Amino acid sequence: TEALYGIQGANGVIVITTKKGRTGKMRVNVRLDESIQQVSTKPTFFSSAEYATLRNQAQANDKPGDSPLFTDQQIENFRSGVDRNLYPNNNWYDMYMKDFAQMQRVNVDLDGGNDRIQYFTNVNMMHQGSQFNTDQKDYDTNENFTWADVRSNVTAKLNPYLSAFLNLTGNIKRERTPGWGTFSGTIYNSLFTMPSTAFGPLTPSSYIDEDGNPAGDQVVATSYETNPTYGLLNRSGYTRYTVTNIYTHFGLNLDMSFLTKGLSASGVFAYQTNTINGLFTTKDYERYVRVGDLDQFIFRKTGTQNNTTLSYNRGSGLYYYLTGKGIVNYKRDFGLNHVTAMAFGFYQNLNTADGGSPYCLPYKRLHTGVEATYDYDQKYLLKADMGYSGSEQYKNGKRFIKTPAISAGWVVSRESFMSDINWLSNLKLRASFGKTANDNCDLARYGYLDNVTYGFGGPIGALRYYVDEKQTGNPSIQPEVSKKQNYGIDLGFFNDLSISVDVFRERMDNMVINASAIIPTTQGIPLGNYPATNSGSFKNEGYDITANYNKAINKDLTVSVGGFVSYQKNTVIKSGESLKSSDYAYQKWTDGYSAGQSFGYLVDWKDHGGYWISQDQINSSGLTYDFGTIRVGDLKYKDLNGDGIIDQKDQAPLGTGMIPRYYYGFSGGFTYKSFDFSVLVQGVGKYSTVEGGMGVYSSSVEGVFGSLHRNAWTAERYANGEKITSPALALKTSVSEQGSDYYLNDRSYLRLKNLEIGYSLPKDVAHAISADKIRFIFSAQNLFTWDHMKSNDYGPEGYYSSIPVYKVFNLGVNLQF
Repeated sequence: TEALYGIQGANGVIVITTKKGRTGKMRVNVRLDESIQQVSTKPTFFSSAEYATLRNQAQANDKPGDSPLFTDQQIENFRSGVDRNLYPNNNWYDMYMKDFAQMQRVNVDLDGGNDRIQYFTNVNMMHQGSQFNTDQKDYDTNENFTWADVRSNVTAKLNPYLSAFLNLTGNIKRERTPGWGTFSGTIYNSLFTMPSTAFGPLTPSSYIDEDGNPAGDQVVATSYETNPTYGLLNRSGYTRYTVTNIYTHFGLNLDMSFLTKGLSASGVFAYQTNTINGLFTTKDYERYVRVGDLDQFIFRKTGTQNNTTLSYNRGSGLYYYLTGKGIVNYKRDFGLNHVTAMAFGFYQNLNTADGGSPYCLPYKRLHTGVEATYDYDQKYLLKADMGYSGSEQYKNGKRFIKTPAISAGWVVSRESFMSDINWLSNLKLRASFGKTANDNCDLARYGYLDNVTYGFGGPIGALRYYVDEKQTGNPSIQPEVSKKQNYGIDLGFFNDLSISVDVFRERMDNMVINASAIIPTTQGIPLGNYPATNSGSFKNEGYDITANYNKAINKDLTVSVGGFVSYQKNTVIKSGESLKSSDYAYQKWTDGYSAGQSFGYLVDWKDHGGYWISQDQINSSGLTYDFGTIRVGDLKYKDLNGDGIIDQKDQAPLGTGMIPRYYYGFSGGFTYKSFDFSVLVQGVGKYSTVEGGMGVYSSSVEGVFGSLHRNAWTAERYANGEKITSPALALKTSVSEQGSDYYLNDRSYLRLKNLEIGYSLPKDVAHAISADKIRFIFSAQNLFTWDHMKSNDYGPEGYYSSIPVYKVFNLGVNLQF
């Protein structure tokens, strides 16, 4: 099937068929849900006393003998809370994050019809509450999201040969977010960039500054964080987006059996439009920072910002897609011989929201193809496809590409010699080979053309014009083509258990690559201006296994269980990468590895646990780091090329690339009388990445410490044989804060993705309110996660300051009439 989609089939195809109407009396299905959401992980937030202690520890590591940043008495004052103005202890996370966010949903389905017209209508409304606490009284800045969606599918039989359908879908999304251009992730990140020792969020109401002017209720910032959370949430205005989407599909189906049996034709015209309207309110505010000694309570204005009134502005954007499709189908049985054939044409005109040249011009694609299938007695199966598609992204003569495919199957279980094997209900062998293509290759618009423009001005004003030479086009550039193979077997046992195994292989030998890998930057022309070429190679291979078991134990009890595992490994064979010099431990960093392969240093774990434990050890080693000075307690890296210098040449491959190797899952459930239960467990395996930054490197910002920093290396902790989970802390970037296998995190996990328990009331109770069925539901999503993360500060899909995966607890009721 992917071959038929031509230049859009290389990354796989998902075909979605929406619900249609039915013949019969109108049915109404209503579902109401009330949900609460809770974060699944919460980063460690250090008290002011512990924060000050760790900062002192970092100071002692960086500058032994210098006075500490905080005195013992000050740390005790933080701990005791003797004066929270002078010695605050602010947990910004608890201050601004709600324990729970709420979500509500209402869904209504209607379907029915007669012999001439059938209809299906769905109305869905959802409201998502905020996860943040705000206190703005004059206007609402808090997050709020509302979604209303309507779908209507109508099928009409116009005469014995001609029928028509009209599918209409529309939705309206309204979203309010704090500030202008501020996202939830930005606000969440800001929770960690001010230490707990900082006073705030506002100066005291009665505060008078050094000049005797009232300075109360002003936002407190720090020298690093000039946009603190309070200001983002409460004094930066808000943005209100209203987004409307309209999808329309109109089509005709013509039964052409009056010409020959089994012949039919259909045509579809589709239009999609997206409109974004934004109301942008902006407001600024004064920032004050605390100055002087901790024993003083003095604030001073910083920056040039002033308190302003709320101002309003509007903006909008629009894009649309036009699609036309025509299909001719043929289906005919000749005794035990079954034949189908199909030919189609598919045109797309896609207009994006980008108004700049040349991206304002619509993207145009044309797909055509034919497909034929044959089977004999449903035992011997054969299918052939040929796609022919093109895009005006490429030059004439290179725009269109053929994508043929062939597949075959043998249902062995239908053979006569298998008739006595009752326990084997299905045995089917499958194989396929074909080509697919991809025109979404990160090319600039019209990658085959030179981009040379002129403008007014220039270094000599009298000349008035200047020429700007940008992209150099490649007239030979064409879509990427993948060759795909798949071999499979389907097994069935006792009509209850089914197992499918697929082995696949894919190879691309004309992958689009840019010039940055093969042309040195010293030649003077921006590498992005060089033409891209079809000179790369890439492969992907793996397997999929699925199994399902369904059994009706008796009239009251039915059970089901299933699972799947998918393995894939991709390899960049040729990317145009130049061979590094011979003194590199690894002369290739892309070719031969998976996409997104990381490189970094290897820690010498066998030598004192990977740490430098004394200055004498450092001096006698003869090693130097070209990216900093080694301190006691820093990581000891392996000198892979043996030149006595730890530098980029010693870096080695770390992790598995950007895509997990394994995806797997298990599902199961049962129904017993009026009760039903289902569970879904999903996970990924063999996936690791190198971490860094906030919450991992102790020098980030003003010391954003993660839980592992509690047991950072110190001479005392090492001498006592205590647990060590971090190199020596630092105020500024240390040599330990580099990409290395020390920060390699295994992101494999297994998650209880979904659990649902349902109970249906007896029918006589439902009939009392004229309902056919009333079902109550309790469900939970992302309830538990089992992983191998080194820290519980964040989950396997995020990092320290990213919004975590949410647990969702839901109560619902389903009514059918």
